[in-house]
Amino acid sequence: MKLTFAAFAILAAISCTPAPRSVASLQDPSERITIPASAPASGSQALIGGVDKLFKPRVPISQDDSVIAVYNVNLDLDASEEQILLLTRVKAESPVRIAVVVYDSIIAGYTISYEQETGSTNRSASSLTFVDLIGDHSVEIVCIGKNTGGEQTIEVLRRSVSPTGFGLYYESIFSHEVDGTAAIETVARSEAYREGFSNGASFAIVTLAPPEVPESLLDLIRVRYYWRFAERRYVRGQEELISGKAIEQLQLQELFRSGAESFEEFLRGAWFLESPALKEPVYLFYEPNGRRFTYYSKNIQEVYVWGVTYKTLVNQVELTGVNKLIPYIRKNLYVRVDGIDSIRLIGANPWSGIYRRIDVLQQAGYEQAVPEESGEISLEGVFLSDIGERLFFAGDEFELEWSKRSISGLYSLYSIGTPILELKIREKTGVISENLRFRLEYDEILRDDRLYRTLYIEPGVVGVYGFESTGEPVTRYEQIVRVEAVRQGD
Repeated sequence: MKLTFAAFAILAAISCTPAPRSVASLQDPSERITIPASAPASGSQALIGGVDKLFKPRVPISQDDSVIAVYNVNLDLDASEEQILLLTRVKAESPVRIAVVVYDSIIAGYTISYEQETGSTNRSASSLTFVDLIGDHSVEIVCIGKNTGGEQTIEVLRRSVSPTGFGLYYESIFSHEVDGTAAIETVARSEAYREGFSNGASFAIVTLAPPEVPESLLDLIRVRYYWRFAERRYVRGQEELISGKAIEQLQLQELFRSGAESFEEFLRGAWFLESPALKEPVYLFYEPNGRRFTYYSKNIQEVYVWGVTYKTLVNQVELTGVNKLIPYIRKNLYVRVDGIDSIRLIGANPWSGIYRRIDVLQQAGYEQAVPEESGEISLEGVFLSDIGERLFFAGDEFELEWSKRSISGLYSLYSIGTPILELKIREKTGVISENLRFRLEYDEILRDDRLYRTLYIEPGVVGVYGFESTGEPVTRYEQIVRVEAVRQGD
């Protein structure tokens, strides 16, 4: 028996023909059918939310009900197909119901012979599939969905004897909810079964869910449920702990066997410096799609254009980068993977150390601080403050009289939800000695033949969650340009 998780393949194998071998003959004995938490109904026999006449409900639907899906399937091996409906009440969070519609020759029309509520309340996550779980050539109805708590639900219906002696009737042989996933574990069935001469082995139902107190985030509890004929239902069997460490090792082995591209994908996202512990937090953000990596601390932000990634050891890669603002500054990072959520940077002072992956919720806030180039504002020429201090822009360079200082260097504009003006102060030796960041507000007003351009800059720092003001005063700068001059410049 081979245990693999694969997409549902069974429903597509069930056609309108009555022969039971149409279910099994298309099964690969090595396949394992997975019931995903939000799997759509598949196969040509189902229509969800459509209006095709073939799949139009054959019975009147109450105005209080809503049709989720319609399936046309031969369940009893006669000459005609039955219709199975997935229904729910119009009001929110009502249980999803399964309704079996059959033809009644007495009334010469269709009627509902069986109806069953399921544990699912989520219409978009609910679907049906049809498979011979027991191995007796009788097709079971399997409904998957989600309840209000977000748990996956699974309901299995098996054909039974109707109390009235008329029509198709079913009974529930398995009803379960799990904070994880459920799957049908297939086994190879004999040639005699496939030819319809004998019964086959029954399939187990397997659930995977995290333990109440996991030692590792990847720890899982696997429980198998087996068909017990004497009780006519599935009963709980073996329970097994799948160690998260074992899962992690398998994932790391797969990564280590792969190339540089897989390492880039592994690094994607935000990481924080865990060791050595510094006074101010340090973060790295890797963006393989955008081809850049960014270094953050409270007062420093360095963005590098990501060049080439080389795999240097089985668990180590070398990243090359060029500073986005100062191309002659290059960075080579040697990144060693220590664990599924831990990396080590080697020989990249002051970046060196052990980094831990930031979880998804934290990354959502972190990504707000990742800079994007601002193409809406273009700065050029001289701006004067209200007290006559001068701010000059030319190309990507600036000169500024600020706080009784005269400084110059390189500047950049980017947005982290608000426009940021970043000034890199350059000494006469060419070394960048300091970074200044300001929140920027820009305004243009045309009066007569003059264009008034106004800048408001507020000192602050760019952190993980965006811009933080230092509380220093906002400075106003203004530039007045004749319209004719602007037009000539255009």
